[in-house]
Parts: sequence; structure tokens; C-alpha cells
Amino acid sequence: MQDMPELLAPAGSYDAARAALAAGADAIYCALGHAFNARRSADNFDENSFAVFCRQAHLAGARVYVPINIVIKSDEFTSALSLVSTAWRLGADAFIIQDWGLFLEVHKRWPQIECHISTQANIHDARAAAWCAHMGATRVTLSRELSLVEIARISALDIETEVFTHGALCFCYSGECGLSAAFGKRSANRGMCAQPCRLEYKLLDEKGDCVQNRRYSRLLCPKDMCGFDDVGALARAGVASYKIEGRMKTAEYVYAVIKAYRGQIDACAQRELGDGLARCATAATPACDDNTTPDVTAADARANQRKRLLERSFNRGFTDSYLHARADNSMMSYERSNNQGQLVGQVIASQKLDDVFRTTTGAQGGRPRKRRFTQARITVQLTQPVDKGDLLEFRPESDPAQFLTATVEAPGKAGGQVSCIAARVMPYGCSARLIRSQRIKDDTSQALSCDIVRKRLVHVQVQCHRGQPFTLRMTTVDGHASVWVEGPQIERARTRALTQDSIREHVCRMGATPFEPATIDIALDDDCGMSFSAIHALRAQAADLLVEKILQPYTMRQLLRSAPRESAGKTTRKPTSDLTLHAPTPTLRTAYDPELCVLATSTEVAWAAVRAGADRIYVPYDELSTKLATSAYPDNCIPLFDEVCRNADHDRLAQCVQAHHAQSHRLSSVVVGTMSELIAAREQGIDVEVSSAIPVHNPSCLQFLESMGATGTWLSFELTLREIARIAQRAHSHLGLVVYGRPRVMTSEHCVFMAADRCIHDCKHCRWRHRRMMLQNDTGALMPVQTDCHGRSRIYGPHIINTIAYVDKLKEAGISRFAIDARFLSPDEVAAQIARLRLALTGGDVSDAAASCAHAITTTGHLFVGIE
Repeated sequence: MQDMPELLAPAGSYDAARAALAAGADAIYCALGHAFNARRSADNFDENSFAVFCRQAHLAGARVYVPINIVIKSDEFTSALSLVSTAWRLGADAFIIQDWGLFLEVHKRWPQIECHISTQANIHDARAAAWCAHMGATRVTLSRELSLVEIARISALDIETEVFTHGALCFCYSGECGLSAAFGKRSANRGMCAQPCRLEYKLLDEKGDCVQNRRYSRLLCPKDMCGFDDVGALARAGVASYKIEGRMKTAEYVYAVIKAYRGQIDACAQRELGDGLARCATAATPACDDNTTPDVTAADARANQRKRLLERSFNRGFTDSYLHARADNSMMSYERSNNQGQLVGQVIASQKLDDVFRTTTGAQGGRPRKRRFTQARITVQLTQPVDKGDLLEFRPESDPAQFLTATVEAPGKAGGQVSCIAARVMPYGCSARLIRSQRIKDDTSQALSCDIVRKRLVHVQVQCHRGQPFTLRMTTVDGHASVWVEGPQIERARTRALTQDSIREHVCRMGATPFEPATIDIALDDDCGMSFSAIHALRAQAADLLVEKILQPYTMRQLLRSAPRESAGKTTRKPTSDLTLHAPTPTLRTAYDPELCVLATSTEVAWAAVRAGADRIYVPYDELSTKLATSAYPDNCIPLFDEVCRNADHDRLAQCVQAHHAQSHRLSSVVVGTMSELIAAREQGIDVEVSSAIPVHNPSCLQFLESMGATGTWLSFELTLREIARIAQRAHSHLGLVVYGRPRVMTSEHCVFMAADRCIHDCKHCRWRHRRMMLQNDTGALMPVQTDCHGRSRIYGPHIINTIAYVDKLKEAGISRFAIDARFLSPDEVAAQIARLRLALTGGDVSDAAASCAHAITTTGHLFVGIE
């Protein structure tokens, strides 16, 4: 049997966690409390339930990870550290961390605590992953957008890789979404995403005409990730963990999905699936041994049964496009964003029945009323089996809004028919989709009804020799723990002698223990005698000792009031290169003269900024690189690299550095949006600034970036004035803030323009990239959309953030670089805003000046109204 990656299950509640254990998860990630995780509105755990579950998980041989996968505000930092300490003491095996400041502090204080880097930290390539390993991380959770080939390249490093294998897909790169915050007080980076990507949008051109396919309405809604058919490929790629998304899902969902993947993983490990281990692009050896001929028909049938569990759990349709380096329309669920279940048949008859009358009362009680209800009998021709109690959805293609649901009255087989009572008739041919499975619900309830939802397999060895003590050894199958006990000396049997069967029967009675025998090896002399009650006592003693042995490392933690400050013997990675952090001495912040900055995306705007007196001009590198040969841009423009750096993106920074050293374009600085580019720029000795794509919400994170060589940091539009001041208290580098412009709120590997069904599959020559396109939501708000030459789309906020009038307060708070994002401004508009900003920087009154561009709505964003 081949070793396979860990199966990592989500749990947003105690029942979901137990369901994951029952279904076969190797590890569970769940949050302690509601403050510092990306699913703050889930039920989550209190200290008591967390401790209880950790004990259950550890006895079952599973690990427990605690996500602290949001950005941490300055005034929360102490509480976040306290949470780490408490969770570790209660039994957490590892922590999944987004905030670089928190990661650094946890690893510095408690180097023996296992830290995983969250997907929210946006790790896309081997360079960044290797650096994470160097800094002490045990594991990195990779971006969902990576392909199998990219995953394999990173997994070859000395760091574990965790890959999202099933569940909801975000339209935006994780950690880069500001759409919720742009529309209100909730932020995806703070665990309170409002899921605006699942809503309806229109794609409008310059004239305001809707240009998307008329059937498409959910333009930002991907299907759910499903790597069910790729578990073998991912194993061959070298991943350490299959991660299942779903901490907001029910216990039934968790049980069904984990059970399906447990079966598929085990089948691949046993090489039951002929192509299961051969789907990775890097595979060079056959999936099965030459002398192995799997029963493909039977194996495929079992795989289809497992797949059915997934289809009958919540899903928006399935895709594995990213794993196979695709980002086309096949990955999108344009027509609906809710559960679509499994297609099980279609309506072949529908008959209206007599109305029924029922006596009802209001939700708050009140006078009983007799109400009339319409009803109809719907007959469905089945293509898939159904069970009594399954909930079917009927959605007419001609008018999807007129959908309804009905419960199956009796089980039916594929090829047969069933009937349901619904509220009204449905048209012939209307699809029937199973959106809730009664069998999954019943199986989950039965699993959760057990006091011990999963028992740990053990090998049992018995030595029974006359004249020697009766010896029983109990060892977990995984080899994690082993104990042995001795009983009385064996004498010759006075009545009935022990037999192999009688010993096996009484030793294997482990009902109330958390163990179950996998094998039992008995060495027995003839004519041995011993009472069965003595055997029972030894068995119970061995089970108790094994429990104690398994829990001993965690029990020791309970004796501590906090996580230990010294390493308890765990070997940790020691920095071996010049990437070692050198934290600045904690002194008061350094004061800098204010600088007026402009982000330009055209030569006309850049020259207008020069003429208006801008101190620093930033230009996206993809735009700047196309004009280097002609020197169309002013000298000393600063290249801006974006928030994505996959392996294919490495050449951009390399080319920039090459031009710098060749003196064809001398660099005063570069701006990077990923840790990978920060590392590369530092290695090249280039002055580097960090964009807001790497979020800084606390002083520790800022000091972390400064120690990595950042000479400037641009802050997020999600910060308040007070929060900025807290971050800047001990800053030793420039802090920058965009004081005028639309914030980028989404970056996606999928091109939004594909909704028009006119893709030419040649992004560099696509004319749509040069058009002024907008997304419009159901309230009429307009958001500009751009797609770059790599096919990545970026969506910008519905309102211009304009805080020029508060420059004096920002200067006082610690901001020294003030930027105008001129992405959507004309040269004249840029000049006007530069004049306003210069006036404000010199103490002038800008309240009566032209505050914004024509027809644009401005806002101060979150400067005075924070996010949750």
C-alpha cells in the first residue's frame, strides 16, 4: 500500500468535528472562539468543547489544527498570542497563520509550536515556500489557483504542502479580496466575508450596454473545487495534505465529503484505481505494478458511489480547472450560486390535485387561521437512485425563478419512476435535482450517536507460557504508542485449558475503550489455565495505559499556565542564509518629509504628473516594460509588481533587474506585492517597497517587513486613522497611503470578459483589454474591470476613496507618502488632484476645491469607520 497525504477536514462546530472523525479524517481544522479566524460566524469552539474534542481526536489518531487566518489589528495582538497559548495548552497540534507579524512572534516565543502558513498569505511559488521553510514554517497552504505542475515543484522542497482539494472556490486570490469591505464594514481579510461574489452582476461596455451572455448572471461565481479524480495525481505531486473547505457547512456535509474522499484515497493507496496515481503531469512511472490488474469495472462502480456522496452534498457544480492549468468558463457557475445537488431525472408527468386546507398560526402565535394550499403530483423518470425522504428541486429552464422543492415519498431505482407532492405542476422535461439526501442525514446521525465515533486500531500480542507471567502488549497500528502489562504466572489448567479462540474472544472485548483490535498474535502453551476475569482486568489495564501514553504529551501541557518559552527538545529550522531577520531596535518612529506620489498607467498621465510636480511616479511593470525601449515614460519611474507571483511571473522581476544593471533603466526602487518578489528584490540589492497586497495591520508585521529589507510600506484602505497611528508608532521606513483613487478589490485568474463568450484565447492581443468595462451590481453601483496581458482580471471599488482633506491628520499619524491612483483619471484630472494634494500638504484648505472627477462618487472609505 502506498503512503498517501493527510485528509484534512473542516469543522465549524463540535458535531461537524465528530462527523469528520467518524468519516475518517486524519486531521481537523477548527477555530477556538470567534475572534481571529476566517469563519468568525461559524459556531466554532469554546475552551471546554475544544479540549474535549482534542482528546477524542488524539485518541483516534487524528491531529487538530487551529486557524488564526486573518490580519491581526494592533490592539488585538496580545489577545491573539493568548489564544495561541491557550489552544496549545488545550491540545492544538498546529496553527494556520496569515499575519506575518503574528507568525514571527509565535515562532520567536515558542519555536516548538508547529506553524502552517495560511493560503490567505498568498504563497504562489517555490521561492516563497522555501523562504517560509527557512523562517520555521512546517507547512504552507498553497493558493487554489496553482496547477499540478506548480504544486509538484513546490512540494519537492523541504516543506509540507497543503492543497485545497474540495469545497468552495473564491473568485479572487485568497487574502486579496476587498469587495466586502468596499461595500460595507465586513472584510474577507477579517473573517467576515459577505460573499458579494455570489450575487448578480452585469458586464457593461463604454456605452452602458450589457455585453455578457444573456443566460449569465453570477459573473463572479465559480463552481466548487473538486479534486476527487485527482487524489492520485496530487499524491504523485508530493502534497502532504488534502484540504477540504467547509467550516460553514453542516455535519452532514462534512461526514459525506470526508467519507467519499477517505474511500477514494484508500482506493488509490491500494492501487485499486488503475489511473488514480498516474494523472499528474510529472508522473513518469505506471500507476500499477506490472503484475497488478485491478478490477476496473468494480473499482469504477465503487468510485461512482463515492462521487455520488459529493454530488448529493452542497455544491455549485464541480471543477478541477485550476489543477489542470485552465481558467475558462468551464469553471464558472454563471447561472446560479446556490446548491444544485445532483441531477437525478426529469419530470414526465404533472397533475394538479385538489387544494387542501390546514389550520396555521403565525410565527409569533396568534389566532389560528384556516389556509388553502395548492398541490400537484409530479412524476419523475429517474436516471439515478433516490431514497424516501430525499428532497428534490424542480427548476424550469424557461423560468428558473419558479423553482420549487418536494420530498420523495418512496425509494426508486435508476431507470424507474417516483412521484412527489409539490405546490404546483411542473412542465414536462423539467430537471429534477436531489439537493438533500436522507441517507446521508441518517448515516451522519447514526455515526454521531456513538459515544466514541471512531476507534483506533491496535495490534495485540499475547504471551501465555506456563511458569511465566501472562503478558499482553497493545500497539497502535500507526506505531505511535505501545504498552504492555503482566498478569499472574500461568499455571497448568485445573479445569478447562485456554485456547486461541477463548483468549481472542476475551482480549478483543474492547467495547468501552477507544480501541479496536486490527490483529491479535497469540503465543500459547498447551494446557494453560487462567481466569477470564483476570484477562479482562489486564485488557482494561492495557487500554488505560495506552490512553495515558497517547495523551501524555498533551497532559503535560495542561500543567502549564501558558505555552512554554523555551524549546522542549523539538528541532527547529535554523536560519542559514542572509535572509535571517534583523529586527530593528525598538525606538520611536523615524520622521520623513512628505512625498507626493502618483500611480500612472499611461505615458500621458505620467508626464502630466511630472509637470504637476509629483515627487514619485509608479507604473505597473507590464505597462512600463512595453515602453522601455522607446523611453516613452519619464526617467526614474518606479516599477510596480502586482499581487501574484507564480513561477511564470519570475521573468518580469528578472528582466527589470537586468535592465537596471545594464543601466538602460536605473531603478530608485521597486514595489512588490508578494513575499516571493520581496525576497528576490532583496537578494538583488534593490531598494524595495511593499504594496498593500501584503497587508500590514500591526507594528510587528511592519517590523517584520522592515527586517526583510522593505524601505517603504503601502497601507490598506481598510485601516482607520487610529489604526494607522498605532502601526506607525515605531516605523523605521516610509509609510504610504492612497489618498485619492479606486482601490483594487479583486484579482482573479479567471478573466471577467469571458462572460461575453467572445474569448480569442490570446490575452496579449485581446481588444477587450483596452476597453473601459464595468461591472454593475443590483444596486446600480459600477466597478471598473481590467484584464492584463496574462489574462488576470482586476476589479476596482465602486467609489473613489478621497481623503486629501485629511492629509494633515494622516501626516500626524505617520504617513509620509501620499498617493493618487490615476488608473482611471485623465491627465487633466491627475493635474487637478495633484494640485489639491500639494495644497493640503502645505496646510492649505482644500474643502472648496474640486473634490473629485466628474460624475464620480467619493468616500473617505474606512478612515473613520472601521471594519469588523
